[in-house]
Amino acid sequence: MLPTLWKATRDRLESAVASAAGLTVTGLRRQVRVSFVKVAEMQRRGLVHLHVVIRVDGRDADGGLTAAPGWAAGDLVADCLRDVLATVAVDAPDPAGVALLDTAGALPVQPSTDGRYAVGWGRQVDVRPIRLGGDTDAAKVANYLAKYLTKSTSDGGLLDSPVRSLAHLGRLRLRDHQRRLVEACWRLGTDRAFAEALDAAAGRAPGRTVGLLRWSHGFGFGGHWITKSRRYSTTFGAVRSVRRRWARMLAAALSGRPFATDEAGGFVAVDEFGRLDGDPQTEVLGSWRYAGRGRDPVPGGGS
Repeated sequence: MLPTLWKATRDRLESAVASAAGLTVTGLRRQVRVSFVKVAEMQRRGLVHLHVVIRVDGRDADGGLTAAPGWAAGDLVADCLRDVLATVAVDAPDPAGVALLDTAGALPVQPSTDGRYAVGWGRQVDVRPIRLGGDTDAAKVANYLAKYLTKSTSDGGLLDSPVRSLAHLGRLRLRDHQRRLVEACWRLGTDRAFAEALDAAAGRAPGRTVGLLRWSHGFGFGGHWITKSRRYSTTFGAVRSVRRRWARMLAAALSGRPFATDEAGGFVAVDEFGRLDGDPQTEVLGSWRYAGRGRDPVPGGGS
C-alpha cells in the first residue's frame, strides 16, 4: 500500500501548505512548485523506509522557476509535513479475516468490524532542511540516496528475483524472519478475494498473478525503488539519451569509424551507414513484440 499512501501524503501536503499560507491549492501552485525525489529502502525487518527530498521552488509571472518565497523557505513546509505524516492513512482489506493466517503471526488477531484496515506511517520521522554547503548539502544527500538503491535485504541477493512457489522458497537459505515474510505473502495471496481486494486498494492492475505472489520476494512491495516528480530535475529520458550518445561515440572510436561535427562544433558519432547520431530520418524502434518461434511455414501448406 506504500505507493497509494505516498500519493495521499503528497496530495495532503499541498493542501496543508496552502491552508497554512492562507491560499487555495490553485493559488499555491501559481506561487510555488513542490516536487520530490524518493528512494524506498526495504529494511531487514520487512518494513519499507522512505528517504525523500522535497524541493520548493518559486514561480514567476511567466511560469518560470525562481527562489522560493520567504514564507516557503522556512519551517512552514516541514511543520505541515510532520502534521500530514501523523494523520494521513489509506484503507486496505483487513488481513485478520483470512483463515489461513497462523496464530504465531504478527497480524491482528481480531478482524475489524467493517473489514477495513487503516495503513499509515510509523512514528520514526526525521525531517531536516537541506542547505547548500552545510552538513546536508546536495552531494551528501545524493550519495545517501544512492546507498539505499544498491542495498539488498538478503545475504547474497537470494531475494533479488521472484519466488515462484513455496517449493522454490524452501530451497532458498534465508533467515527465519525473511522466510516467514515471504510465506505470509503466499498465504495471503492464495486467498483470492483478499488478494484481489488488496490489489484494487493499491491501484494495481489485475493480472494473471496477484500482487502479493508476484512481489513476494519484496515482501509484497511492488512499487518503484526510486521515483521523482517529472520536473524535479532532469528526466530519465534525457539521461538515457546522453548515455546512448556516449556509448555510440565510444563504439565509433574503437571501430575506427569517422566522426562528424554538429552546429556547435562538437563531435557527433555516425553509424555504419554514415548517418548522424539523432538523425530525424532514422526510425527508432523503442519496443519489441514476439514474432514467433522456429522456421516460417513453407508456402503451400508444408512445414
